[in-house]
Amino acid sequence: MKKFFLLTISLMSFSILNAQDKINSITTPMEVKAGEKITMSLDYTASEERSIIVNIQLNEKPWTPYGQAKMDVPAGTGTKKIDLKVKPSIPIGSNYKISAVLTTVKGTWNERINVATQANVAAVK
Repeated sequence: MKKFFLLTISLMSFSILNAQDKINSITTPMEVKAGEKITMSLDYTASEERSIIVNIQLNEKPWTPYGQAKMDVPAGTGTKKIDLKVKPSIPIGSNYKISAVLTTVKGTWNERINVATQANVAAVK
């Protein structure tokens, strides 16, 4: 019971400390083409320097990724544009999603603090 209580307090502390750290919005294209570079815009709030990872992937099993980009952002509130190259191997279809993950500096998906997603993205010819 004590371990559970300590874990709960630790998780609550993490949430409170990072409550203002989030991706407020993302603007993405709703259609992408194989091999093209797409530009997204994201608004974020960060209590300290953070990293943002954006990716496009199949929105169902096996969740295949078809492009990823990463950038560091300074503390504060801001808007950033980030480019992502869509892999030439992306199949034509309409069940993709583009996600933006706010994470620790040099962090990965596993260290994510917040995620914003645009679903129903189509890969077209």
